[in-house]
Amino acid sequence: MRISQYLKRIAAVKLPSNLKNKISKEFTKAGLDGNGRFAKPQHGTMKAFDILGANGIEMDDVMTADRFRDKESGRFNVHLAMINKEDSFSPESISNSMLSVSYYQVAPNKYEVLVYLT
Repeated sequence: MRISQYLKRIAAVKLPSNLKNKISKEFTKAGLDGNGRFAKPQHGTMKAFDILGANGIEMDDVMTADRFRDKESGRFNVHLAMINKEDSFSPESISNSMLSVSYYQVAPNKYEVLVYLT
């Protein structure tokens, strides 16, 4: 493979606006617009990753429990990548969007989780 072909292949891809809108609607339907309630903020975040995965997107970051260290509220962003069906070890980073996650404890064992694509 030529270097120019390789560089073109590893270049970041852009998330199409129609896919972004579709995913946003699925987030809302799942209660990830702040209207749902989850026993832990991790549950809402995993629901978001389930929706992303069903639409061909995965994390491009390492997810650790440290992101949830504040028990009452928190906010963080996650870089994303398109799943590469030809080579599962080489996902393609998304350059124009990230997943933004916010959570807030509204009652004991009840969190509202807000996720959106930037």
